[in-house]
Formats: sequence, structure tokens, C-alpha cells
Amino acid sequence: STSDMGLGMGLGSLAVLVVLCCSTGVTAQTPSEWSYGCSLKSAVILGTEPGAILKNCTDPVTCQPFVPNPPLVNNTCEQFAEFACCDEAQSKSLSTEMYILGLLFNKCPACYENLFKMWCAFQCSPYQANFISVDGLKDTFAYDMTFKIHPDFGQGIYASCQSVTLDGGVIVGGAFQNAEDFLNYMGSANPLLNVSFAFDNDGYNTTASLCTDSCPCESCKESCEFNLDIFSTPCVLETFGYNLRCDTAGVIIAYTFLIAFFMFTLCVWFFVQYRGLLFRRSSGSNVNSSEPSERRNLSSFMSFLIASFFSSFGGVFVFLLAVLICLFDEGKDVELLGIWMNWGAFFFIFLSITIVYVGLGVCTFLILIVLTRPPHILESYFFEKVEDESRADDAFDDDGTYDLNYQNYISSQHSALQKERMDSLMSQDDSIAYNDHNSSNNNLNAHSSSHSSDVNLFKRYFQWHGRFCARHPYIVIVSCIVLTAALGSGVVFLQIQNNPVNLWSTTTSRSYEDMTYFDDTFGPFYRINQMIIMQKNTSAPQQDIFSEEVLNEILTLQNEISSIVALYETNTTADGQVQNFYTTLPDICFAPVPGQGCLIESVLEYWQSNRTRLNNYGSITNWIQHCVQSPLSKKCMSSIGSPVEAITVFGGFENNDYLTSKVLIVTFLLNNNPANLTQYRAWETKYLEIAAKPRTYITVAYSAERSVQDEISREGAADIPVVVISYLIMFLYVSFALGEIYPFPKPWYLLFARSRFALGLSGVIIVMCSIVISVGFNSFVGVKATLIISEVIPFLVLAIGVDNIFLLVDTLEKTDPSLPIDIRLGKVLAKVGTSITVASLSEALAFLLGALTKMPAVQAFALYASVAIFFDYILQITCFVSLLSLDTKRNMSNRMDCIPCIPVIPVEQEEYEVEPVSSDSFDFGFSDAPKTIPKHVNIDSDSDRDGPVRAPNKRRKKDSLLRLLTRKFYAPLILHPVSKFIIIVLFITTLGLSVDRISQIQVGLDQREVLPSDSYLQTYYDDVYEYLMVGTPFYVIIKETDYDYNNITSQNVLCGLPSCNSDSVINQYDAAPYVAGTGFSWLDDYLSWSAAPTCCLLNNTNTGDTCRPLPPSQKECHHCFNLEDNRPTGTEFYEYLDDFFAAGVAALCPITGQAYPTDVVFVPGSNNTQIQASRFRFFHQVLVTQHDYIMALKTVYAVADNLKEQGLTVFPYSIWYVFFEQYLYIDATVLVTVGLALAGVVVVTLVMLGNPIMTLIVVSTVGMILLTLMGVMDVWSISLNAISVVNLAMCIGISVEFCSHIAYAFDKARGTRTERAFKALVEMGPSVFSGITLTKFFGVVVLAFASSEMFQIYYFRMYLTIVISGCLHGLMFLPVVLSLIGPPSGSIWEKGITCIRNSCK
Repeated sequence: STSDMGLGMGLGSLAVLVVLCCSTGVTAQTPSEWSYGCSLKSAVILGTEPGAILKNCTDPVTCQPFVPNPPLVNNTCEQFAEFACCDEAQSKSLSTEMYILGLLFNKCPACYENLFKMWCAFQCSPYQANFISVDGLKDTFAYDMTFKIHPDFGQGIYASCQSVTLDGGVIVGGAFQNAEDFLNYMGSANPLLNVSFAFDNDGYNTTASLCTDSCPCESCKESCEFNLDIFSTPCVLETFGYNLRCDTAGVIIAYTFLIAFFMFTLCVWFFVQYRGLLFRRSSGSNVNSSEPSERRNLSSFMSFLIASFFSSFGGVFVFLLAVLICLFDEGKDVELLGIWMNWGAFFFIFLSITIVYVGLGVCTFLILIVLTRPPHILESYFFEKVEDESRADDAFDDDGTYDLNYQNYISSQHSALQKERMDSLMSQDDSIAYNDHNSSNNNLNAHSSSHSSDVNLFKRYFQWHGRFCARHPYIVIVSCIVLTAALGSGVVFLQIQNNPVNLWSTTTSRSYEDMTYFDDTFGPFYRINQMIIMQKNTSAPQQDIFSEEVLNEILTLQNEISSIVALYETNTTADGQVQNFYTTLPDICFAPVPGQGCLIESVLEYWQSNRTRLNNYGSITNWIQHCVQSPLSKKCMSSIGSPVEAITVFGGFENNDYLTSKVLIVTFLLNNNPANLTQYRAWETKYLEIAAKPRTYITVAYSAERSVQDEISREGAADIPVVVISYLIMFLYVSFALGEIYPFPKPWYLLFARSRFALGLSGVIIVMCSIVISVGFNSFVGVKATLIISEVIPFLVLAIGVDNIFLLVDTLEKTDPSLPIDIRLGKVLAKVGTSITVASLSEALAFLLGALTKMPAVQAFALYASVAIFFDYILQITCFVSLLSLDTKRNMSNRMDCIPCIPVIPVEQEEYEVEPVSSDSFDFGFSDAPKTIPKHVNIDSDSDRDGPVRAPNKRRKKDSLLRLLTRKFYAPLILHPVSKFIIIVLFITTLGLSVDRISQIQVGLDQREVLPSDSYLQTYYDDVYEYLMVGTPFYVIIKETDYDYNNITSQNVLCGLPSCNSDSVINQYDAAPYVAGTGFSWLDDYLSWSAAPTCCLLNNTNTGDTCRPLPPSQKECHHCFNLEDNRPTGTEFYEYLDDFFAAGVAALCPITGQAYPTDVVFVPGSNNTQIQASRFRFFHQVLVTQHDYIMALKTVYAVADNLKEQGLTVFPYSIWYVFFEQYLYIDATVLVTVGLALAGVVVVTLVMLGNPIMTLIVVSTVGMILLTLMGVMDVWSISLNAISVVNLAMCIGISVEFCSHIAYAFDKARGTRTERAFKALVEMGPSVFSGITLTKFFGVVVLAFASSEMFQIYYFRMYLTIVISGCLHGLMFLPVVLSLIGPPSGSIWEKGITCIRNSCK
């Protein structure tokens, strides 16, 4: 836009240059075969535009060099002063033209000098005839000429000039893609002659000055020095031709230590178990039943010990090798087996490996020695069985009820070993039964009373809570309905956040504040409506895109859009008449030249978008080539009189040859006044309709300013069916899975009574109610909803809530059906209420703490999720428990599900087991347990007691199929010692690989991923990334209101001229990576304009009146400024700024400020004597990937920060910065979000379980699930952005579900660690698998069929990973870890209370 207007200004400056000649002190490299001779002779004609008219010189006698007399003026072309082909008349015009050239190219003296060399040779070289030839005459004067120039010199000229900016509108290298274009343009700009340049090895040649010799960074990219260390160089070790990252090496070392630690643990375990066996043998203990099993399992670890012993020799070898290298290599780098690395890294890695292997070998050697020695007396302190009085506590249930089974069994046993075994295997029951039983044993009564008082307070509360909800179901249900209605009524305040800026950037963020300041001060960026056009017949030769048919169809399309009349408002007057308001393109377009119409960037502007000219100008490709090389040719100018910037209308070209373009680009720019937004959107709607129409010869990829927002809104509607199906599948699964299918009832129609479809539906409705409450509450407090919330929250809450539903129902099924329903539900809540609370409150608190992050999208999601999860928990332990009591009564009375008024007549059958479960399958191979457990002792922790005093046999529900499989096959399999080792190694390996991949996760969010897969913008963005060849513009804003622009020192801090500071604003940004070309500075051009004696002139007679630029010899006018060090200062600096902005290009003043009026904003009321803010314009390089955009933003911010440290307040701004700033601190966002979420899990788990070690294990497992997910993100091409950060937070919430129930069940179980892990798996494993894993899995799979890539990548892939990883860690890794290092049972809170009550000191 503004660059188009500036382009005209800059190239217009070049157009005023006539034939340039003369240089000073230059000696040409003259071939030996050249002879003296002139091709031209002078015929000077003086006029208003001074110049030299040259005649063709054909007489071999007179066309010879001569001694200029009078001599050449002003010391021009001194090397030819004694013998030349030019005379004093020519040198006069050259004197003025040299001056003009100096004004244009004073930013780069090397460029200025090289051009002098060339034109001096053209005019004055005594060898002129050897490289200048006259090809045509015009009115007897030489007109068409050919200048043969050596390619090296021609390329040298171009290289020194290509970064020079002209009048804020053009970079030489941007307007002219190569040296030929640049030189031919300069040769054709003079109306008095036309010079064509031919690159020839026999042409004129001399040494070209390098821009690095004399040019500042602004005009010479090679002179730039970027000293800011913002790009961290990755640490890499070259290994066998492969670059191994240092973080990968660190992971390998950490993995080695973990495996070594695990092997150390095995050694210690082996030692303890074997020595214990020897001790029991020597003490005469009865071990016959378990000795074979112990010996088998102990021998299975001998291979690890032997391998460890022999591996120590490898460690010794590595250590000796390191010592030898250290002695004989004094260098800092080491080469070993093709591995190059720094000595410190080498020593660290190999010394670490040495310590691991040598230490492991020594440990193994010592253990093997000790194993051969007989038992020592001291070992009795470790292995002798000591009866603890506290073991009597096992005679009591957790509710304080004395278990007669325990007493009867103990009295029948004679072996102390069997006694201990039965104590440990005693069925642990969390039930709360009646405590008012009478016992004849006073000691037992006393102990019962004491123990009952120590019962977990949470369990006592939940026991009361469950009984209350069961006794008063209707009161609870109505109360929940009222609560939902009250809090959900806030939905009337619901607001949807559709503004992408407010969605991804906070109002306090750096980019948002910069955007606000920029828009308020300079006005917002233009609205861009763009079409990328490709020929339809792609198999045809590429040049067909420039065929007459294609260009005429593009012109038709362009004219249709230019003629749009859009209705944007309709009003009804007081008398009932309807008034329609319309808008057209001229009403809203960007028009840089007042009165000249709209700026349309199109290749058709080479013909002024005129069909007659297009069809009558001859060869289209020849005309394009001519206009590209001569953009200031009058016939090539656009319809508004500005040159067409080729790089903005051609795309996909190669080697700077525009005729190889694969696409043509048409852009309509609209103003962006917020008050006219309705007009813009109405016009853009019509524009989209026209652009979407099929065409005969072309295909059009198109976009409007409103397109992204429209398509994102449409995406939500497009994926509604997929989301609904996903939820429906989860709902159906829940409804059917809650029913009793196994064992299959007889007769079959009892399924209608055993079904819990209505209960499942009620559970889903409760989840929906919690979402309504969340939306209502957050809307009332002013938190706007987003698309992410509408798509993720229902899935998250349903997935979490369903798990609790399964736990409640499954636990109820395990209770004794002969008990009253309120007692049963009290027992259920007492048993699982704490674990449900741990999981739910951990998730709610984790998401609540996640709201502390900076990203608005994450904040909103966290708040909505936290409230929804919390109230889902409240409704489940109240309303659902009451509904469960009602449904259970229906079930027990054999009434039909959904239609309870219809009874189902049962047939007498035994639905309950009397025989207890055999424990034959529960053999871990190394315990002292007998092979058979008495039938009246049930090892399952879920077994219920029928009352305060129970018979040996009791009624219990038959196991479900999933529970049976878990108890018989799965739990014994994974808890086998060999399985444990394999599982630990596999999971640690997976963790190491995941951590290694985390550093490779790509950051960003491709716009195409958030759009529907069938969106027209998909094609548009594909073409943008593939074909567009121009970078995005950005501004650098000087924000200081009191900045002293009229002070030379202050000017030097900003400007980019040779006399300015090398670390000035312009020079620092010119030097920065990801910045293309050079900046456009109004200050630089104003300083040059004010220093030129022919640009700003005042009339001598009428003081204050300005004069048109005249040669310095004219005396009617005088210079405006009283310069200090060739700079304007004081009040004069501000006095003539307006004249500079209004000045056009003149023959003697090629500098103009017409491209800059909007770049300076004065303080209101200051009478233009104080600048409020100003800006300099730059361009980024072509940015393709998300990484390019992020690094470009990081670069410009780093430069601004560096300038701020120097005491100058500036900021860079482009329209996309506000969207990408989040990625600059995305790593901190992840750490804060994840860290706070894990902290919430720690707090809630520690408070509810009261077991620090268990809390650490749970949080560590959740962390492993999270790290695994992040590792999969890199493997599965999932980028890190706001959406994935939300999913990471959700991963923590769901992972708690997989872990907390198993951990709680383990904490409350009795026995050895392995037995407790077995009980936890059997009790909670089926519920976790069916309630969490399967429910989520079925819902996630459907998301793979969504039309949006966002759903497929960020929801399907991440959710599936969370479900699979969570299931494996929760049901495989966690039980194994607990079986190895699980903490003892009990809460620190209960122990503390007990100590206080017992006066513990």
C-alpha cells in the first residue's frame, strides 16, 4: 500500500537523472588491444532541464580524444582531464547531475562512486569507441546507444547499490531484481537518449568499490553487525556421523542411572530374601511350603547379578581409556570412535558410566561373597518375627467392628507363620456397620471403643452423607435442581469471545498494548482482500498464465469486484418508509493519491486495467518484461499514477524472472476505520460471493479480512454432528455398562430389571447440569466463553464424571444386598467417597490454578473446567447417590428399567456365591503363604461383612466378567517378579524417549489447522505459503513524546546515514535477522532534503515564500536552513517538516517526503512543534513456517529491549505480532499451568489421603503420563500452542482419575505390598478400566472423523494418547511401583490425632 506510493517517489527520483558521467581519480582496466577513439561528440543545449545532447561521431580523424580546453569544470572526471572524449560544455551539465546523484545515493558512498566510474567512462573515456556504439539517431542526434560493460563491474555496481533506499518508497534491489534491469532502467530514464547495457567480457571494466568500504548498515547489509545473543546455539555432539543433542545424551545418562538404581535395588532385594531364607532354615522355621517357590524366584535374578558383575569390567576399561586420553591428549576436544566432543562433556559422560558399572560390579561381588557365609547372630534383628501388640488391631474392621472370623481362625491355628499370614490376608473392609453390638470380652470391647474413635473422619462423614441421601432422596434431588437452576440462570449473561486478538492475547500483554497504541496514534492496518489466481490448465506451458484469455478473464473478475454495490444498513423512517444504505469500493478503499481512485495491486495495472490497451499493446510477455525493467515508464504506471510493484503481483517465480510466475495476485485494500465496520463486512461478503464463482480459464484462491473469523465460527457448527455422536456413544456405553449383564440372568427378560439405562441417563444429565452451572456462574462473573470451551468442557466433564458413576455403582454391587439400602449406600460412600473426593477436588483445583496463566484462552478454559468439575462432584455425591438409592430399590423389587411401574416376575435362582473365592491363583512365588486359604477367609478387599458379628460364610454378588479376569489372570501376571522388572524397564525407557522428544516439539499453530478441512481458506493458505514472495511489513515506533528530534545527538541515535551512530535504531533493525532489505526512514530523507541546497528554498524578496528548486547558481532564492554540521536544528527542524511532506520530485531535488506524512504525529495543540510519535517502516523476510514467524518476532523484540537499555523507548509492530507473542513465553505458560495443576494435585491428595509417600508416587505417575503425552506430541506432529496447553492441563486432571482410586485402595488394603497391590487392582481396576478407559476410548475414536484438522490433531490424537497412556500407567505401572515401594497404610492426620489422644510425646 504505502510502499506503492513510495515506490513512485523513489523511482521518480531516478527518473530525473539524465546521462551521468564523470568520476574522480579512477583508472580503468584498459585491454591492450583497445585503441583511442570516441563514439560521441557534444552539442550542448541549455534549457529548463539541463542536459547534454550527443551527436554520433563517425569521422575517424576528428573522433579522437583531445585535451579539454577550456578544462573540465569542478574537477569532474580528473583522470580524463588531460585526454578525454568530453569537453567543458559536457562537464558543466555533469557538475549539476553529479550533485543530484549525490542527493539520491549519499546513503552509500560506494554506490555513488561506482556509478560515477561508469558514467564518466561513458562520456569521457578516451577509449570510448571500444565499448560505446551508436545504434540509432533521433533528429540527427545520437539516441539509441549500446554500452558494453564487463559483468564483474556491472555486478559490482548493483551489489553496492541494491540496499539503497530512495525517498522511502523503494529499495534498489527490490525494484530491480538484477544488475541488467537496474542499469538498463538508468540508461532508458533520460528522454534525450536511450542507453542499453550489454554484459560483455570485452566491455568496460574497472574495480568496483565495495559497499562495506564506506556504507552504513542501512545501505549495506554486509556492513551490519548483529551483536545480540538471542539465538541459542544447540549443544550437539557429533557421533558416528550423527548429531547427538546434548539433552539426548543427558537423557541417556539419566536412563543409565535409573536402570542401574533398579538393578541395585534388585541386588539388595535378592540379598534380603536369600539371607532371610537361610535364617529361617537355621532357626528351624517351617518353610517347606514356600521354599521351592522362593528358590525358583531367587534364582531368576541370578542372571542380573552375573551380568552386573561382568559389566564392571567394561566400566574399568572405559575408566582406564579416559585416563590414558587425559594423559596423552592436552587438547580441549576429544575424538573417540568417531565421537567429537568437548573434554568436559567427554569426562562427564564416561566417568558417569564408569561409576555406574564399576559400582554395580562391586556391589554384586560383595553380595555374592556374603551369600556364601553362614547366618550371623545380628541377622536375627532383621529376620526374626516379632509380635507387635498393634497387630491386634487387625481384629477390628476400619469402622471399629470386631471380626469374630478373625478370632475363630486364630484360635484354630497353631503355627505362628500361618497366623501372620492370615492377619495379612484378613479381608479389609471399609464398611461402616453397627457399633452397638455386645461382647462378653471386655478387652475386646475396650479395644473396639478405642479403635472406633480413631476411624478416618472423612469416612465417618461420607458414611453419614450416603445414608442421608438414601433416606431423603427427593429432598436431595429437588435441592440439586434448585441449585442448578439458580446458578445456571447466569447463562443469560453469556458472551462468546470471537475476537481472535482477545482470545490469544491479554490486554496487559506487550503486543496488545503496542497494537492499541499504534491504532490510536496512527490508525489500524488496512483490510486486505486478496486473490491468488492460477491457470486452470496446469498441464499447459507455464507461460499460458499470461495468455490473452487468462488476463481478460482476470480483468472481468477484477471489474466485477470493483463494481460491487453492497447493502449494509436498512432503516425505517417515522412515516414507515424503508431506507437502504449502500457502499461501494470508492467509499471504503485505500486511495494513496487523492482524487486518483483506489489502489488495486494487479498485473493488469500495467495496462491501467483497460481492456483495449491490454488487447492492443502487442505481445503480453514483452510488455510485462518492458514494464518490469522500466516501472516508471508512463504507459506502465497504474491507473492512479503510481508504479506497479512487481513482487506484489507475481508469485511463484524463479531466479527473479517474473515471467516464470506460477500465479498472479490481485489485492484490494480497504481502510479500517472501526466506525465503518458494517460497510466493510457487507462489501467483503459480496466480494467473497464473486470470488467463489467458477471461471473458464482460471482458478481463484481467495480471502477477505473477515474470512478467518467466519470460517472459525462455521467450523464449530460443522463439527457439531461429530461431537454429538461422540457424546452419544459415551452415553450409550455408560447406560448399558452400568447394568448387570454378567452373569447372564435367567430367564433372559430379567435383563429389563437388571438394566440401569435410566440411571446412566440420569448420570449424563447430571454432567450436563454441571456444565450449565459452570456456564451460568462464569457468565455471571463476566468470563466469556470460547470455541475451545464448547468443544472440550463437555467431553472432559463427562469423561471424569462417568468414572465416579461406575465406582459408585460397582461398589454398591459388592455390598450385601440383605442390608437396608441406606446402610449399603453409607458403606459405599465410606469406601469410595474419599478417593472420589481426591480425584475430583484435585482436578478442580488443578484447573483453577491453571487460570493464573497469561493466555486468555487457557484462563477461560481453566475457570469453566474447574467450576464444572467441582459441581459435577457435588451433584454426583448428592443427586446421583439419591437416584442410585431409588434405582436400587427398583432393581431389588424386580421392576422394569425406565418403566418402574411394570414388574418383572423373577424365577428362583441363586445369584449370590456362598463359597468364598479361592486364592489358588494368588501366588506371587516368594511369600510364606500356604497354598490353600481356608474358605471362610476371603482375600478380596471388597468383601463385605454382614454385620457386627458374621458367620464364616456370607452372601456376595458373583464377580463381574471384568473383575473375574482381573483377579484370575491380569493381576497375578503383572505382579509376578519378572513382569515387574520388565514393566519398570519398559516404562522408564518410554519416559526417557519421551523426555528426549520434548525438546523437539514444534511451537505454533498453523492457521490451516483451525479451519474446516473443506474451507476455501485451506487452498488460499496453501498458495500463500507456496507462492507469495514478499515479506510482511512492520513498523518501529518512537514512543517518546518529549524526544529531541531537533538535537543532532538525538538524531544520530535514530537515523541511518553514514554520519549517524553505528548502533542507531535504523542500523540495528537493518542488521537484525529476519529483516529484509533496509528500513524506510522519514528522518533520513528529511535530513538529506534539508541538507540539499536546491530542495528547500526561500524567496529573497518575499521572505517566507518558498521557491521551486533551482540550480545553486541562481540567486533569486536562498536556502531555508541555517545548518549545524549539515543538520537542521532548533525550531527550524519542525518549521519545514510540512514542506518536506508536501514536496514532490523535481529535477534538482530528487528527494521527496510524500511517502511519509502519516509517519509523524504531532502533539495536539503544539502547532506542529512537538512530535508525539513517529515510525520507521521495515519489511520482514519471507516467513513460511511458524518457527520463522516466532523467531522474527523474537528478533525485533530483542532489538527493542536492547534500545530500551540504551535509554530509548521504541517498539516494533505488525498485525500478526499480537497472535504470536504467546509463543515467546509458551514454555513458561506450560511450566506454570502444569506446575500449578500438579501442585493442586499434591495439596488435595495429601490432605485427603494423609500419606506423603503415596502422594509423591501418585504425582510422579501423573507426571510420567504428562511427559509421555508431550513426547508423543513430537512423534505425532502436534504443535505446542494454546490448544495443546489446555489439553496438557486436562491430561493432569484425567490422569488423576487413573491413579487416585488405585492408590486409595492400596492405602486401605492389608497385607504385604504385593498383596495390597493385588487387592487394589481387583477392587478398583475393573471400574477404572470400564469407567474411564473404555468410556473415553469410544468417545475419542469418533473424533478421528471430524472435518476439522484441529479436532483430528489436538483432540483425537492427544485424547487418545491420554487415554492409552493413563490406562497403562494407572493399571500397570502404578500397581507395580506400589508393590515394590508402596508406603504403609494410614494417614498422618489419624496418627497425629491418635498420638494426641494417647498423650504421645
